[in-house]
Amino acid sequence: MWDGLGLDKWAYTEASALHLYATSRRFYNYFEDAHTDVINNQKVENGATLVAKYKGTHFFDAGIEGGTYYRVRSDQFTWAGKRAGGWLATYDEMPSSDPSKDPAEDKGRSDEYDPEVYVINVELHRMIVEADQAAGIIREAADEEEEEEEPLNPSNMRT
Repeated sequence: MWDGLGLDKWAYTEASALHLYATSRRFYNYFEDAHTDVINNQKVENGATLVAKYKGTHFFDAGIEGGTYYRVRSDQFTWAGKRAGGWLATYDEMPSSDPSKDPAEDKGRSDEYDPEVYVINVELHRMIVEADQAAGIIREAADEEEEEEEPLNPSNMRT
C-alpha cells in the first residue's frame, strides 16, 4: 500500500493507534485556575462544565469494602450547597478494574437506585490516578515543568 510513496522505511505507528490518540478526550487530572469557582457556583452551566470534564472517568476507592471501582456518570452532577462542597460528582459502581467490561450506559435512575455522590477534591483526583481509564480517555497531569516565581530575597534588594 505504501510502496509507491516510499513510506515503507519510516516505521509508522498503526493508524488505529493514531486515530485513538487524536480522537480521545483529555482528562486534566488537576484543578484548573477557575475550578474552585465552578465547583462552588450553583449555575446549571457550571454543573454541565463539570460533567463534561469528569464524565466517564474511573476512580478507585480503597476505603470502601476493601476497594471498589467507580465511574463518574455522564448525565448530571448534584448541587449540595457551598458548605457541603458545591457540585458533587455522581457515580456508579463498576464490576471490575477493567474499563472494557463496564456497561456502555449509566445505570438507570429509579425509586430503588439513586447514584451516590462524591466531593470533587484532591482526594478524588488521587483516586482517579489509581484507576485504569477507558480507551477513549487520556489522563494528563499538571505541567510540573512550570517554574514558580522565586520569593523576594531582601538581601538581594537595593535600597
